[in-house]
Amino acid sequence: MSYKALYRVFRPRTFDEVVGQKHIVSVLKSQVMSMQISHAYLFTGSRGTGKTSIAKIFARAISCPNSSEGEACLKCQLCQDAFNDTSMDIVEIDAASNNGVDEIRELRENVKYAPVTGRYKVYIIDEVHMLSGGAFNALLKTLEEPPEHAVFILATTEPQKLPETIISRCQRYDFERIGKEDIAKRLDYICAKVGAEAEKDALFAIADFAKGGLRDAISLLDQCIVFGDGKVNESAVLELLGKSESSELFKIADMLIKKDGSGAVIYINSIIRKGKNPSVLAGDIIDHLRKLMIFKTAKDPLDIVDSAYKSDYEKQCKDADINMLLRGIKVLSASMAEMRYAFSPIVILEVALMDICTPSASDDNLAVLQRLSELEKAVGEGVRAVSGKAENKECEKTEIFAVTDEEAVPWDTEAYDSIPDAPLEDEGAFIMDEPVYENDVQEPVLEKKEETGEINSLQPVVNNEFTNKDYEAFLKKMNKVNKGVYISLKDSFFGGFENGELIIGYPDESCGVFMKAVQAKKSEIINTLEDLGFKDCKVCVKILKQDKTDALKEMFGDDIKFID
Repeated sequence: MSYKALYRVFRPRTFDEVVGQKHIVSVLKSQVMSMQISHAYLFTGSRGTGKTSIAKIFARAISCPNSSEGEACLKCQLCQDAFNDTSMDIVEIDAASNNGVDEIRELRENVKYAPVTGRYKVYIIDEVHMLSGGAFNALLKTLEEPPEHAVFILATTEPQKLPETIISRCQRYDFERIGKEDIAKRLDYICAKVGAEAEKDALFAIADFAKGGLRDAISLLDQCIVFGDGKVNESAVLELLGKSESSELFKIADMLIKKDGSGAVIYINSIIRKGKNPSVLAGDIIDHLRKLMIFKTAKDPLDIVDSAYKSDYEKQCKDADINMLLRGIKVLSASMAEMRYAFSPIVILEVALMDICTPSASDDNLAVLQRLSELEKAVGEGVRAVSGKAENKECEKTEIFAVTDEEAVPWDTEAYDSIPDAPLEDEGAFIMDEPVYENDVQEPVLEKKEETGEINSLQPVVNNEFTNKDYEAFLKKMNKVNKGVYISLKDSFFGGFENGELIIGYPDESCGVFMKAVQAKKSEIINTLEDLGFKDCKVCVKILKQDKTDALKEMFGDDIKFID
């Protein structure tokens, strides 16, 4: 006897054997028990989710004369004929190869005849979206007014291609992708039945690759059992799929987090030399970064991601910057599209990894946010940041000290501007014949300018609690407290102070990146305002148009005319 594929051997025979789709199974069983059967059903969903299997189970259940509790007896002649595909009352039609008007007209003629042994005559039309326009028109009248003994079950993976007139005449059931846990349990059950030894991680790897399709998972298990001579382990599964091992993906992610672009390029080349496809490897890295993103942001990540490496993901995501993860997914997804037509796909992947590790080379919003967060971290640690790394020159052995707020000396930029430039006529003034010692050097006496309160950019907004002058003082204070926040505030202006709320204005949407950064650091801004004496102050960030009318009048006089 010829070999029979596992997905055919272990096709469910009853509703209770169906994996997943509980919301559909319960409704169909209730209809069988109450015999409130509709004349047309539409089963939609991705491949391998059980559409055809449930259609056959439902057809047997409503036709079987001895059905009990919503299930067919599986013993009568009708059930046996249905299992052998010889039943005259359950007719399966493949719309992909029988999609013309003539085939549907023949169906319309045959549907008039009563069932031979069962209660109903059931027509299962698979891939119904493949029917031609004329065939749909021919089927429409039959679906609208079928004989009482006729039931139509339409199955499709692309319901959007069906005419609305067909959909409206059917009871629609949307099949969901089957969960990885359910697929892994079914695979374990099949392995026990066929006497194969399987590792849990290997079954989860198969379930992950199947993307919710049980038939694909069982077909892959069939290959793995033959490939491993009755043993299914993770390394064999990954080799068969051409996918990367989890340890390799964790190592690549570590390099991306540490911005070791050259190391990542060298490592992925060593993986590809083993026979891995660059496009598949890029997809594996994207999936790994996605899982890190979910573990970093989701409250219950295991509700979204089924992973056997929970503790490893939790540990690695702590060191990963969310902006790097988002940008990595974006860059690698774009590179996968380019690989299809690239002469050397591995070059596209190498460039993508280097791009992720060097955000300073890109001007997209995610790269700007990543550089800003790195700058904030570096300033907080008292280290001058250069392209995301601490400056370290071999010729300069400068020690770096962290300076606290109490030890910091205020730097007066206005007084600094008042220092006259050194005369350039006497070039010899810059040449020193003798060494200068530290005790001989006297610091210049800086004369501080009187603050005039004049603002060049905007006319001061005067109210009872906060002024433009106070906003300038706030910016100077923020420059000392947090350089990163100050950089985000440089393009802002004072937009008003209403009901204890400071309005920070930005001129247009091009400042969106800085607005998000300011929103994220509201607490530090409020603390700085409290240090300046403004207690219980709120902060609001908006895009506002700057009214420079008063400032221009003050500069040019009242005779100035404004033209719209």
